[in-house]
Amino acid sequence: MNESKALQQAIDFFGEKTSKRGALKRFADALGVSPMVVKNWLKRRLPAEYVLPVEKVCEFTVSRHELRLDLYPHENCACPQCLAKKKAA
Repeated sequence: MNESKALQQAIDFFGEKTSKRGALKRFADALGVSPMVVKNWLKRRLPAEYVLPVEKVCEFTVSRHELRLDLYPHENCACPQCLAKKKAA
């Protein structure tokens, strides 16, 4: 999954609870930014300082690896998804 699709999946998480309409605004509000800022992230790239907060607000349905693999490679990772995979193996 590319970074833009991962970010869209995180936004869509906020549409699953009620409806798709307004998901972008609810997502932006959860992060304390404006919807326009989030739209810019979709066009460009999610800033490094927002990767972990995005992962948290979408309840880890999208991982830090999917959002920014360049910053969070899988080697020696301690995120919830990687820890679960290590325990299962």
